[in-house]
Amino acid sequence: QYNCDLSASYNIGARYFINEILQSSTAKKRSELEAKVPEVLVRTNCVLSTLISVVKAL
Repeated sequence: QYNCDLSASYNIGARYFINEILQSSTAKKRSELEAKVPEVLVRTNCVLSTLISVVKAL
């Protein structure tokens, strides 16, 4: 149970940071990120690996 709870916390945190990155980006940069990492289009699908992909795409 501990590992499951920890993973959930990571994913909640990842969704928050992905949202902050997208909100602070220009429309052009946001479109480029969405093209490179299509998972960011659906927020419920965003997990820690999505955040890692977004950071690499920056």
